[in-house]
Amino acid sequence: MMVGILALPLEIWYFGAWTALLKNGPSLLGALVVGFAGGSSDPYPLKSKPPCHCAHLAELV
Repeated sequence: MMVGILALPLEIWYFGAWTALLKNGPSLLGALVVGFAGGSSDPYPLKSKPPCHCAHLAELV
């Protein structure tokens, strides 16, 4: 992901804005879809129980 963002100015200069955005746009959308699909399985991560080694923190949650 960072390669596409960091290289975008160079690609715009070399290929042109339309081609660079056409090349990087689908990759960005795909990365967002994968990120949302593979996100946290716990919908409320701050409300979940702490692991047993952090049991003393249970009253903070």
